[in-house]
Amino acid sequence: MDTSSILLIKQLILIGNRKNYIIPFNPGVNIIYGEEDSGKSSILEIINYLLGSKKLDKYLELEQSVKYAILELDLNNVRYCIKRDIFDFNKDIEVYMSTYENINNVFPDKYIPKFDNTVNGNFFSDFLLDSLNFPRIKIKSSPSKENSVLSRLSFRDLFMFCYLDQDEVGSKNFLKNQIYQLYPKVKEVFKYIFNLSDEEISELHQLVSQKSTQKNILLSKLSNIKEFLSTIEIESLSEITIFLDNIKSNLTTLEKRKKDFDKSIISDSKEYKYLQELLKTENYTIKNVELSLKNNRETINRYTRLINDYYDDKLKFEALLSSKNLIGKITENIVICPLCEHSIKEEMIIDKFEITDDTKIDSEIKLLNKRIKDLKVLLENEKLEFRENDSLLTELKKNREKIRNNIDEELKEHISPYLSQRDELIKQQSSYQEQEKQILKALKIRNEEEKINLQIEQLIKDIDETNNKIFNLESKQVSIDSVLLELENILIKYLEFIQINNCTNVSMNKNNFLPMLRNNKYDENTSGGIRTILSIGHLLNIFEYSLTKNTNLPRFLMIDTVGKYLQKTKTKYLDDTNSIDDNNEDISSPVKYKNLYEHIINLSIKMEEEGKICQIILVDNDVPPFIEEDYSGFVIKRFSKDPSNSLPIGLIDDFTANLY
Repeated sequence: MDTSSILLIKQLILIGNRKNYIIPFNPGVNIIYGEEDSGKSSILEIINYLLGSKKLDKYLELEQSVKYAILELDLNNVRYCIKRDIFDFNKDIEVYMSTYENINNVFPDKYIPKFDNTVNGNFFSDFLLDSLNFPRIKIKSSPSKENSVLSRLSFRDLFMFCYLDQDEVGSKNFLKNQIYQLYPKVKEVFKYIFNLSDEEISELHQLVSQKSTQKNILLSKLSNIKEFLSTIEIESLSEITIFLDNIKSNLTTLEKRKKDFDKSIISDSKEYKYLQELLKTENYTIKNVELSLKNNRETINRYTRLINDYYDDKLKFEALLSSKNLIGKITENIVICPLCEHSIKEEMIIDKFEITDDTKIDSEIKLLNKRIKDLKVLLENEKLEFRENDSLLTELKKNREKIRNNIDEELKEHISPYLSQRDELIKQQSSYQEQEKQILKALKIRNEEEKINLQIEQLIKDIDETNNKIFNLESKQVSIDSVLLELENILIKYLEFIQINNCTNVSMNKNNFLPMLRNNKYDENTSGGIRTILSIGHLLNIFEYSLTKNTNLPRFLMIDTVGKYLQKTKTKYLDDTNSIDDNNEDISSPVKYKNLYEHIINLSIKMEEEGKICQIILVDNDVPPFIEEDYSGFVIKRFSKDPSNSLPIGLIDDFTANLY
C-alpha cells in the first residue's frame, strides 16, 4: 500500500495592484525557461516562501506590483489555499481549506510563520507536517554527543531535500555538508526521511494518539456547529447557496428599481428641466464674466507698468537737461578721443557721429508725456470696465443662487409625494442586505462544517496509514546500510544514463550520506558540472527510492537552473569550478544536458505509470531542443524580452519603470 504523502501545487496567484498574475502547475514535470532576470527564479522563491521560508527577496517589479501571494495546492488530496503577506514576514500565514475560487466563503486558520517556544499559537510547520501525516519528533543536533540538544524537526528541515535553488545546484556546500555545526542535524533529517530515526516508532505511536485526540476534538466541534445550524432552519449547503442567490437577485432588482425611480422623478418635472437649463446658462455666463475680469486685471497691470516705465525715462531726460544747464556750455568745440586721449575738434567728427542737443531731448520728453497721457485714458477705461464686470458678476451670482433655491423648492414639491415609495424601496433593500450578511456568515459556518468533516475523514485515514507504517517498521526494520546500498544502485544507473566519463567507484558516503564518484567525496569534485549532476541526482534518487519504499518526504522537487555549469553559467559561479576539469569531463556536451532532462522526464512518467503522484518544477535559461520538439506540453511558462516572440517578458509582464 502506497502511504507516501502528496504535495501537489495547483496554481500560484500573485494578487497585484494593476492585475493578478497566475501561474498554473500540473502533476509531473513543469518547465519554466527564458532569459536571465525575467523572474523565473522568483516563481520558485515565492513558492518556497509560501511553504514557510523565513523571508522573500523582492525585486522592484515584484515590490511595486504585488500586494500578497496565494498558493493553491493539494496536501494528501485535500485542497488548501495558503495566503501570505510578501512585505511583513512575521505576519500570520492564513490557510483556507478551499479552492481559490471559493476562498471568500470559508474561515481561514491562522498560523505563526516561525516556531517560537515563547509564543502561544499554532505553527505553520506543524500544520504542514500534520497535513502530510509526518510525525512531529525531536532530533539530536549532535548524535555523537551524549548531551546533545534535542531540537524540533520542522517542515523546513525536510524541504531542503525538495528544493535546489540556484546557489545550491552544484555547490560544494550542498545540503550544508561543509558547515560542521549544522550538518549532523541534516544527517538526522536524512535518517528521518527513510524511517531510520531511533525514536521513529515511539513517535509514530504518539502521532496516532495525537491524531485520535484531534479527531475527538473535531467531532465535538462538529456537534456544536450542527446544533447552531439547526436553529437557523437551513438544512444543507445547497439550500444556503440557493437562498443567497435569491437574495442577490432581489438586491439587484431593487437597486435597478431605485435608480429608475430616481430617474423618473426628475424626468417627470418640466419646471425642473427648465430651471436646470437656466442654471447651465447662468453658469456659462458667470464663467465668461470671470474670464473678462481676469483679462481686465492683466491689462490694468500692463498699463500701469508701462506708465511707470515712461515716467522713469522722462525723469532721466529731464535730469540730463538740468545737468547741462548747471555745467554750462563748452566754449571751445573740443572733444577727447576715447582711444588715444588726444584733443579732437568737433567739426572733424560731427559728420560721422550724432551729437544730442537740447532740442532733441525736449522732443523726447514731449513724446513721453503724450504716451503717458494716452495710457492714463486707456487705464481709466479698463478700470471702468473692470468695475462694471465685477458688479455684473455679483448680480449673476445672486441670480444663480435664486435659481438653485428654486430648483430645491421644485424638487421638494415634486418629490415629496414619492418619498414614501422610495423609502419603502430603501427599507426593503436594507432588509435584504442584512439577510445577505447573515446568510454569508451561515455559509461560512456550513463550509466550516464541511471542512471539519473532511478533516475528520483525513485524520481517520492518517491514523490507518500510520498504523500500517508502524507495522511495516516493526516487521521489516530497515538499516542505514540497506538504504545507502539501494541509493547507490540507483545512482550508478543514473550516472550511466547521463554518460559520465569514467563512471567508476560510485557509492554513497556512509559518513555524510552524499554521493561519491571515483572514490572522491562530493565536495572533492573540482568540476562544477560533475557536482551539478551529482547534487540533482541525489535528490532524484531519493525520489526514485520512494517508488518501492515509503518515505517521510513528499514526491515534490524544485530545481533552479538545471544547466548550471553544464551550459552558460553566471560569472559569479565560475570561481567555484575548475574550467580545465570541466573540459576534461566534457561537461558542456549537449548529450549530457539532454540526458539529464530526459532522465527527469522518464522518472516522472515511470511514477505516473506506477500510480504515484509526483511533481517536479524545473527552471532554466534554456532547454535542450528535444523538449520543445517532443515535450512542449511540459513547458508551462517561457519568457523573452524580444517583442517579436509574442512571449511575456517575465513574471510581472506589465511593469514599466515610468509607472512609478
